Amino acid sequence: MGNISISHIGFLTPGNYPDEDPLSGLEQTLQQLQYGEDLGFDSAWIRQRHLEPGISSASAFLAAATQRTNRIELGTAVIPIGYESPYRLAEDLATVDILSRGRLNVGVSAGRPLHAELIAPLVFDGDWTGFDFSHDRVLRFADNLRGTYLGDEQTLIKTPFGPQRPRLQPYAKGLIDRIWYGGGSQRSAAWAGRNGFNLLTGNVITGEGTDDFFIAQSRLIETYRDADTQRRVALGRVITPYLTTVVEENGGIFSRNRPEIRRAYWTRDLKRWARVRGKELQLEHRPDLSDPTPASLFVIAAYLDGQDWIGAARALQHAFWSEARDIGKPDVREAIVTSAGFDGAALLRRQADDDVQNKWSADRVHARDSGVFGFPTYVYDGEIYWGQDNLPFLERHLHGDKP
Repeated sequence: MGNISISHIGFLTPGNYPDEDPLSGLEQTLQQLQYGEDLGFDSAWIRQRHLEPGISSASAFLAAATQRTNRIELGTAVIPIGYESPYRLAEDLATVDILSRGRLNVGVSAGRPLHAELIAPLVFDGDWTGFDFSHDRVLRFADNLRGTYLGDEQTLIKTPFGPQRPRLQPYAKGLIDRIWYGGGSQRSAAWAGRNGFNLLTGNVITGEGTDDFFIAQSRLIETYRDADTQRRVALGRVITPYLTTVVEENGGIFSRNRPEIRRAYWTRDLKRWARVRGKELQLEHRPDLSDPTPASLFVIAAYLDGQDWIGAARALQHAFWSEARDIGKPDVREAIVTSAGFDGAALLRRQADDDVQNKWSADRVHARDSGVFGFPTYVYDGEIYWGQDNLPFLERHLHGDKP
């Protein structure tokens, strides 16, 4: 397999929410999609899960997302098709694609659906154990999106608008080319390639001869390409946040310990970057601030609890840099994240829990052993990029230009 370059970068979010307050989590997920569009991501994907506090209806959620975004592509990764009617699902997703003006990507998977022993009796009439959950169900779904008229040329149905030739409505032209199959095995990858579907491959695949994830994924893609398809391949990667302070033993220097001339230059440089990024920073006449380090514990707690940890970090960073608020004080932190839609009191309580403290300690050890000294630091494919001014080099690396 030749060199692979990345020409399109998206993100996937599970859309989790507190069991007692689903609205807050779903609203935060819609805001996250909007924020991703503002940042310039090419696509935003959600996954559909049942019996979990997350998005259970991808069609309904993405219909809302079409009205909150304008440019970013929207996708499902994936909809387990076992519980779905191939025809009704096609109707729903065609409607979403029309509302999005052609921005929808549909990721699906086949096989016996999860929690079938609990859900299947509620979904299907009669004995469901003999139902067809194979790849053929995906083919039936795709055929419904092709816009083929039902019956022959003489087949008409009565409508309020007069006689009409029947076909699935609305017809979403081009959606058939934006179907993705979530393949985790050699067999499913080969099937997706033969049938002309795009391929989604994430962090759950069968090894089939190797315990090395990257080798297994490379073989999966090779099998897909061997089916003589030029369709697109999407590789999923889990981005894990590590929160830490400056690592002095690796050469990092806290701003407060730098010479005044160096601090003055750092302040000017921040102002320049703020103008480039369209941010407002309050750098002069700031009051004395407590150690902001404990704010990281709020973000870790949100991350461990499946909440929008990026939103929590963004709220705290904005308060610190743009409003000069003392995020080192517990009551201030609580008020900031509460205003951002989180349960601030719960996060305040969580910061002392063992799992939060242990991740904080482990993150620092990981940063030290990885050669990190300052932040933000990005590590990709074993290469370290320190500071936002290195983002262009990271982007080149993602596009195949490894140093």
